Amino acid sequence: MIGGFLSKFSFSFPKTIFVSQNLGSTQLNHIAGEFEEANTAYKDYVIGAENIDHFAEEVMDLYHSTETMLRILEERYRVNLKKLQMQIVQKNNKRNYYDSMKG
Repeated sequence: MIGGFLSKFSFSFPKTIFVSQNLGSTQLNHIAGEFEEANTAYKDYVIGAENIDHFAEEVMDLYHSTETMLRILEERYRVNLKKLQMQIVQKNNKRNYYDSMKG
């Protein structure tokens, strides 16, 4: 483990009903829709039509939808999210993406 900070994968939101209801493709389409809403909110913020809180809310919706997809992968396809998270951290650490970590 890099830096010892990742002991387990944990979710930020309660489990949604869509974990058992949605196909992976359905959830991916939902993620795409949430991304578009965030993108629109950001553009509205840049031109002064909206405040940063609306953009932040849309980004949080995107995060929640993505977390739902991760739950689908874990529960339906038995993807080991802890292991996957560690692989991503190691890969991005080698790319020097992190402020607080060294190779």
